[in-house]
Amino acid sequence: MDDAQLLPHTSFNFADSDVTLRSSDNVLFRVHRANLMACSVTFRDMFHVGKETDEAVQLSETSSTLAHLLAMCYPAEDPPVDFSLLASGDILACYEAAVKYQMWVAGLALRSFVEPVVHIDPFRVVRSAHTLSDSVLMQKAVKATLELDILGNTAEYRVKAGITWTSLLEYHFRYKREVTEELLTMQKIVFEARLAGKCYHCARDISLANGAKVEPWQELVTRMIGMRPAAWPRQQLVEYFSICIGAGSVGHSIATHCQHCSRDNALKSGSLRVYVDTWISLKSRAETFAPTCVFNV
Repeated sequence: MDDAQLLPHTSFNFADSDVTLRSSDNVLFRVHRANLMACSVTFRDMFHVGKETDEAVQLSETSSTLAHLLAMCYPAEDPPVDFSLLASGDILACYEAAVKYQMWVAGLALRSFVEPVVHIDPFRVVRSAHTLSDSVLMQKAVKATLELDILGNTAEYRVKAGITWTSLLEYHFRYKREVTEELLTMQKIVFEARLAGKCYHCARDISLANGAKVEPWQELVTRMIGMRPAAWPRQQLVEYFSICIGAGSVGHSIATHCQHCSRDNALKSGSLRVYVDTWISLKSRAETFAPTCVFNV
């Protein structure tokens, strides 16, 4: 489409313009080289080596994104853009463009608005971070995706994640596998601790396998293993272990029936310490556990 047939942006249509930018949706921005060069290393280099021409400079950004960026090049023309009111996708589009054109002041200002988006729209942030090769932002966003059920809305998440989607699926699978293995290890530790229980009456071992009911701890582990968000359930585990430590019991359901002498209330008092020490150890383990798998695109 010929430039003469295109409409200019109402806020950026200066009569003394010496350069015209054309957005991906065919809107013209008649602006000044001096303003662009003062705010962007990329435009400064472009105009230093390029020849003056009446042709519009074609850019890949939409008119909305360019308008927000150019507003930062003309701080005296209009009130500043309140980026906190923009949708997450618009914030990220502006941030990507600011970094692309090396508009460092704009990029720094926008980065403070990108951080909250990490927890609002992490899949989209992962894609943006990959585009910008921003490893710090990438790791923050990838970690935030673990709090969501990646299979709960695959159509939407796939579009938002873009090229990173397959890598995210693989990472969630490997992360969940490590979480599951650790939960099963914890379950085994509790089982072994319960085998250390002694009957008050006959002094023989009280075994979990004989007459004990399924306790809340086992139910909790089963539920956590079945949960789809892959994140390590640190807070839930720490809260549970804290309750157990305070109660001095195994989820308020210590098996006290002895399979040897068939008596109830058979748990020897000294054995209780074994359980409490186990909960203290597991609480510390839950607080410090971190899967070792690494996200790679």
